[in-house]
Amino acid sequence: MAHNSEVEELLMETVSGLIRSRRKELGISQEQVEYMAFGVNSKSKWVSRIENGKRKGMTLKTLAKVLHTLKVDIKFEPQEI
Repeated sequence: MAHNSEVEELLMETVSGLIRSRRKELGISQEQVEYMAFGVNSKSKWVSRIENGKRKGMTLKTLAKVLHTLKVDIKFEPQEI
């Protein structure tokens, strides 16, 4: 069984790659996503941080805003036992 940190790392790699590829597919910059998700005064660089796997200080709400902006759904399903 994988340790929590390994699971978190794998999940972050998957999500960050998905966000990067979707953003590029839409032809928009990190700054544009940041503006659409967080508004005019956002200087947090969350999109860059997420795409680079840096999650310190990130909440699920922050991640959800970016995913919603890019129209990405993530579904969790139980594995077969």
